[in-house]
Amino acid sequence: METTFKRWKPIEIMLAVLFLLAPFYYHPNIGGEGLRIPNNITVWMMATIIITYSLHLVLKRPTFVVPKYFIYFAAFPILITLSGFVTGVEQPMQWLFRLLFIWGGLAFFFSLFQHGLKQGRLDRILFVIVISTLLHASVGIAQIWFQAHFPFWLPTSRSGASSGFFQQINNQATYQVTAIMMAIYLTTRPCVFLGRKWVQGIIVLALLTASLLVVISNSTIGILTLLISLLILITALWQRLKINKQLSQIAMAAIIIGAIIGYNLDSGNAMYADNALEAGYGTVLDKTDALRAGYSGAARLGIYSISFDLIKQQPLAGYGIGSFGRVWQHSKPAFYAAHPDAILPAEFLGHPHNEILFWLVEGGILTGIAFVVLLVGILISLSKLGGARGGAYFAMLLPLILHTQIELPFYTSAIHWFLLLTILMMINNQQLSYGENKLSRGMNVSLKGLNIIIFSASSVFLMNCAMSAVDFMNNKTDSKPLEYAKYNPYYREDIEWLSMGGLMYSNMASGNRDNVKYAIDWAEKYALYKPTRHVHYILMDAYEYLGLKAKYCEVVIQWWAMYPTDLALHPRDTRLQQAKRTCLK
Repeated sequence: METTFKRWKPIEIMLAVLFLLAPFYYHPNIGGEGLRIPNNITVWMMATIIITYSLHLVLKRPTFVVPKYFIYFAAFPILITLSGFVTGVEQPMQWLFRLLFIWGGLAFFFSLFQHGLKQGRLDRILFVIVISTLLHASVGIAQIWFQAHFPFWLPTSRSGASSGFFQQINNQATYQVTAIMMAIYLTTRPCVFLGRKWVQGIIVLALLTASLLVVISNSTIGILTLLISLLILITALWQRLKINKQLSQIAMAAIIIGAIIGYNLDSGNAMYADNALEAGYGTVLDKTDALRAGYSGAARLGIYSISFDLIKQQPLAGYGIGSFGRVWQHSKPAFYAAHPDAILPAEFLGHPHNEILFWLVEGGILTGIAFVVLLVGILISLSKLGGARGGAYFAMLLPLILHTQIELPFYTSAIHWFLLLTILMMINNQQLSYGENKLSRGMNVSLKGLNIIIFSASSVFLMNCAMSAVDFMNNKTDSKPLEYAKYNPYYREDIEWLSMGGLMYSNMASGNRDNVKYAIDWAEKYALYKPTRHVHYILMDAYEYLGLKAKYCEVVIQWWAMYPTDLALHPRDTRLQQAKRTCLK
């Protein structure tokens, strides 16, 4: 790196820890989203340190820094928060953690501007991210070869899918594509093409392994964004790439060689597939054929169609925050009636795999405005950078942005969220405004105390999340089951599910009918906002036990309308066979 930046600032060290260490924490877990995934906890821990450290600096100094177009970015969480008051909140705890996620992102974004990071330091941060990609790629490649023979502290992959620590193949692919754009951009920077050979070697090796993983993953979004972003990047940087033809040619050759190796390797990744919602598994071409088949070939087409219909029905106010799973699930029967051959997810769907549709269904037009304002802010910021740099940063953003339109990367991988925010900071780092710290001494001291409280509370909460995640894995053998998780509000629904389900079946075994009725009350309320297959099973068993045939059949009919493929998926399930014979004659 450049000699003038040999001494690392504290924020650079923190960002290095965020990208190089925090995402690599792993232990067997229940999976899912958010803080149920171990490395999301450690990523948020490090992000919290960055935020509170930066706010401490702001309170110590006479001035603070914001990007010139900060209002466009701040408008997003403001409007999203207002939408909750306008449309209503169906699941308050879920809404609370969504807000904390979004406002925490804005705080992180604001924090990064408080450290006077010049372009040379930004280039070094990009290089750190490229190194992190190489580490993730190493784990992914090892998964292909060793599959389930990893030590317990590394994520095993029985199918040979190279998902790495992300636990989802598309997240791995998108991260790799983003880093490919960063690595190519760095080859045009003096710190690399005039730098040491080992730096150039890491760049080339990262490009080789990243392109290999993207192709071998058969990730549709990964391959698509690689092609589009690479075309944009080369067009934007064409003149700069010609300055050092040798390094540029080696970099491009590394991408091509990696892609060829990935295409020819028989890794078994086609068995995994990047999209469990698609009919059948295989290559990107197979998935393209599935899309051509319409509703009977690709589940996403049906998901989007139902979501668009829901938006048309409630375009202004939406259905309320936390309502998507309920309203979408209750719309499935009518869709099946109109399209009998349609393929839809076999499980409960809480997100349409499209971030804009998700917010429009729940929050209505106000959330739509929030997205438009955010997009305008990003485009204005990019336009101020000029063609070369603006095009380069746009190419870095594009994989993450497009990924949100077919999946939910930020829910399953926190590091993707902070990667996006870091790129946005770099885009806005050339247009800054300065404000005066006009707080009174008393207010300043109070805010410093509040900052300490926020840091302490966040640290305790996240540490409890880490212990709770272990709790769930030890639930069957631990003498004190869920000792930590039962005190954590984030896992409240999981705790309720385990305790109430267990309570009902244990009371059925002991003949305690009154407590079975108590469990039914809970399950009926749960089914109102989250009508999963499993809660239908619980209600079926409970009503059958109590001899309430009419209620039993009412649940069966609703369950069959929402999950008509269950019998095909579970042909040996005697309960399903009995339910069909009894109630669906």
